[in-house]
Amino acid sequence: MELNASASGNNTVNKLNLTKIIFLWLVVCLALPPVGVDEARGSAVRTVEDIQVYDKPARIAIRLSGKTDYKIIRLEEANSMSIALRDVVLAGNIQTAGPGRFWVSEFRFVNLPDGVVSLKVISVPGMGTVDAEWGSDAKTLTIRVALVQDGPPRKTRDVHLKRKPASLMTVSAAGKTTNAPQPSAELPPAPKPEISLPAVQAIPVKNKLTGSIDDFLDVFSSDGCGKEEPLQKATDYCRKGLYEEAHTIIDAFLQSGPSEKCREAAFFLKGLTAYKHSEGADEFQLLEAANELQDAISYYAQSKYTPFALTMLGKIYVAMNNDAEALGYFKIVLGTFKKYPGTPEVLFEVGRLYAKSKKTSQAISYYEQAVNQYPGNVFEKETKLELGKAYFELNRFSKALEHLEALVDAYPRMMYTSPDLLITIGNCYYQTAKYPKARDVLAKAYNIYPNMSDNHITLTRIGDTYADEKRIDKAKKIYEQVRDRYPGTDGFIISSLRLANLTDKPDEKEKIYRMIMEDFPNHPMADLSRLRLAEIQQKEGKYKESIATINELIQVSGRALRREAEYLQEQSFEKYFQQRMAVNDYPHILQTAEKERKAIKRIESPNLFYLSGKAFYLGNLYPQAADNLGKAYKLFQDSKRPKDLLFLLGKSLLEAGALEDGLVKLNQYLLEDPKGEYVAEAHMRIGRGWLEKKDYQKAEGAFQNALLLAKNDSEKADVLMLLSRVSAGTGKYEEKTERIMKAIKLYASIAGSDPAPMSSAYRELGETFLAMGSYGQAVDAFTTAIQYFRREEGLAGLRYLLAEAYLKSKASDRAAQVYREVAATGDPIWGKLAEERLRSIAFENRLERT
Repeated sequence: MELNASASGNNTVNKLNLTKIIFLWLVVCLALPPVGVDEARGSAVRTVEDIQVYDKPARIAIRLSGKTDYKIIRLEEANSMSIALRDVVLAGNIQTAGPGRFWVSEFRFVNLPDGVVSLKVISVPGMGTVDAEWGSDAKTLTIRVALVQDGPPRKTRDVHLKRKPASLMTVSAAGKTTNAPQPSAELPPAPKPEISLPAVQAIPVKNKLTGSIDDFLDVFSSDGCGKEEPLQKATDYCRKGLYEEAHTIIDAFLQSGPSEKCREAAFFLKGLTAYKHSEGADEFQLLEAANELQDAISYYAQSKYTPFALTMLGKIYVAMNNDAEALGYFKIVLGTFKKYPGTPEVLFEVGRLYAKSKKTSQAISYYEQAVNQYPGNVFEKETKLELGKAYFELNRFSKALEHLEALVDAYPRMMYTSPDLLITIGNCYYQTAKYPKARDVLAKAYNIYPNMSDNHITLTRIGDTYADEKRIDKAKKIYEQVRDRYPGTDGFIISSLRLANLTDKPDEKEKIYRMIMEDFPNHPMADLSRLRLAEIQQKEGKYKESIATINELIQVSGRALRREAEYLQEQSFEKYFQQRMAVNDYPHILQTAEKERKAIKRIESPNLFYLSGKAFYLGNLYPQAADNLGKAYKLFQDSKRPKDLLFLLGKSLLEAGALEDGLVKLNQYLLEDPKGEYVAEAHMRIGRGWLEKKDYQKAEGAFQNALLLAKNDSEKADVLMLLSRVSAGTGKYEEKTERIMKAIKLYASIAGSDPAPMSSAYRELGETFLAMGSYGQAVDAFTTAIQYFRREEGLAGLRYLLAEAYLKSKASDRAAQVYREVAATGDPIWGKLAEERLRSIAFENRLERT
């Protein structure tokens, strides 16, 4: 279980008294559902009284004053787990013991809000399965651990969890206050409630101070208590790095009954020794050091050493990767102790925390404050270096160079102690196209630091400088060196991609891209390789393969390459559709459009919707055509819209039954392109729309316009046939026959023309003559229609009409003969009608004979 705390900002700091400020923690509260407990959680607080560790089998027995909720959490490390207990406190000076203590490397207690205590257990061997159960007394929780392997016994020590005075309160992120536990025996009694606190005496900045925690000893030595022989000796030990010895001396001094003032000084010096001794140690020792520092702060909140202790606490939490709580302590120091001599170090640490969380602009503000307001401090070199790196992260390369070059001028030896300095300068030169300078500096870094972990990246960047200078052979040699020396690294992958970019052979490019995709599927460059492979496929005309590769990329990738990938896929779709359209292969376009409907919808390209809509139009699938063409119409800018889009959309809407919308779009097409390719047909389609609405006047006008704009006799004949329907709608049958006869003459004048329109026209003419009562002319018209008819299907209906014309012209014998021919076809409709007619004729003949 991790402590995650932070302090609030300066406005909050000014409103709280100093005691509460010191303990302003933002703690991640544990949401602990009941596990292993049958009854509901009680309100009583349980006490953890004892912990015993056993072997054969390995287990941990936790004895409490009563049953409570618990949860066991396996951590990422194979030998770690955390046991969280709800509504419990630890007994004073609780110890862990037992015959199996050798297999436990560390116990670590963490107090969390709401009465939760977390016990982290780290074993010497690895842990397998873990289970737990309550004993029959309902007071002992036994956790059984299956150890992966036996480990040798190791020396251990009992853990004492130090407690804070009950009078002090901890303020949580949720605004709750919880009582802190009781202090250990060696701490002084809790102070009386404070009525008014004197102002904190800030420590003036002195020229000899370094601006870091190390100034503590100088400040301490100048104090009266610092001249006490034991404390002076402890200080000397600290200066020599003998912190354990100093800690022992201070413990003895505290037990000797010193004055309250010197007790205060000794407590903070003891905290310093614990902090220094914990540097580079494990988390257990870091928490022990934090305990000692918090003890000192708890009782002497107004001490002049408090900002030193708070800074040390912040750095402890930095070491434990608990950045939020570290930042909280540092912000308290900056907001409360304006004249603290260690401010440069705090500014540096805050800047690093912001840089780590990618809040680079905030980091720069703290670095610049440290450099500008505290010149000559011990962190000046490191701060300036981090400042230059931060400007580099913001792509402000010239500004970064300004700081880093000045740093090299002031501290030339730093090039041999800080690889980051040379690497950042070299990359700044590269980003500003100063390739020779970049190459020289990066080569120097590569040679000075031969074991640097990122040398594969440095050598790759050197290759990039040659590539950008178009010195391709040298660049290739460098990239090949990276591949030979650093297989499997980022530099290897990037250099492989660079080599692919530099070769002109598509098969070699594809080989490299597929190698990266297959051998490093989780690397970010695998996605880039897919994109480049799709580019190759597109250039080679393998449009469907390119589309499939991009689909795969989008499925496995985030949004980093999404825009470029979708643009490439859009181009592949367009090229493929145009290729198929050029040979009138719209069925393949329709198949692809249906299969890749999700991809086309995702891309939302007006061109793709237009091309797929046109394919549906050519396939007479008008509802789908109207849908796709409508999307294209909405997405296209007016200036880039294809000229035929409105016509295709209008016609598709009409054919799909959307009469009103279709007429609007066709009229819009006539307004925008009055001399366009489809103007005549647009007028004709508009006329058909009005004809369907039985608005014969508007239909007549539209058809007359179409007749004037018709390009050939075939189109004119088609329009005349439509005009004949207008005549029929207004009851002008003579006019209708005239228009049909004109159409027939035009059809007849077309050499090698299709006989179907001629047959259809004569049939229409015959039906008109029937309606007019001109039965002889109807017979002639139907007879001619049959002569032009070239299909079996539909012929029965036409012959039935001929029989009807014979019958009405009193040629009943001839009519009967044709009816018999129609009946013999077995046509389910016309055959049946013909049989009925024959029975009727026979009946009439019998009546006449009678």
